[in-house]
Amino acid sequence: WYMRLFYEVVNVENWDFFKKIKSVGDVDNFFYVNGMNIGDKVIIHVARSENNNINGVYAWGTIIGNPKIEKNKENYCYGKKAVDVRIEKFSHDKPLLNFEECKKYINNFRSTHEISEESAEKIISLLGIE
Repeated sequence: WYMRLFYEVVNVENWDFFKKIKSVGDVDNFFYVNGMNIGDKVIIHVARSENNNINGVYAWGTIIGNPKIEKNKENYCYGKKAVDVRIEKFSHDKPLLNFEECKKYINNFRSTHEISEESAEKIISLLGIE
């Protein structure tokens, strides 16, 4: 087993990420995709429609739970398969990795997916993921 890196996009018009996640150590669930395992990492890209300058990766975390169907109607993932992620690094004010930097390594900004091994190595290094 080796750590894999997954990309998750959050549209703040659908879910206010910054109201729910306040600091390192917070846990929430995110959409599951095949292959996610406990210990894998997830980078969280926040999309704000007004302006690409503030789009980017604002957090990363570690998957700490097996996938489950989210039953809480208030939750962003309601009715979908989700995994619990503990936030390991978080920024509220500016992206840890801005949109221009993200475009070098990520080509799908619309859905949760695994990042290629080559791009993952670069992102892991840039974000200081352990």
